[in-house]
Amino acid sequence: MESTMNQNHIAQYLLLRIKEASARLKAVATVVTQPTAKGTVGEGVLHDVIRGFLPIRCEVTSGFVVKPAGGKLRQSSQIDILIYDCDKSSPLYRDKNLAVVTADMPRHAIERKKMMNKSKLMETI
Repeated sequence: MESTMNQNHIAQYLLLRIKEASARLKAVATVVTQPTAKGTVGEGVLHDVIRGFLPIRCEVTSGFVVKPAGGKLRQSSQIDILIYDCDKSSPLYRDKNLAVVTADMPRHAIERKKMMNKSKLMETI
């Protein structure tokens, strides 16, 4: 027997995923009070949520992008959420929470901010 799914089911699913991530963040906030540690945990939760929607060939982590410039390798500033394609090539460096990739690998680079205003947006851009 075939089952049907409509847009309400999908919206409900996405809302539950958001609530799940929010609950994880609230749970951690009850035992972790140090701001940098909270930020690290927040990024980890975002990585997990995003990873659930990506094709298997993609990875999500924090990291850096390097590219050749004048005979040297130039490194980006740290990227909070770096999504790269594992099928293109292997990262230059990778561990559980950090990767260094070449400029041809990233699919998306996202800067996570707890609070955003116009000046912070302009600074990020």
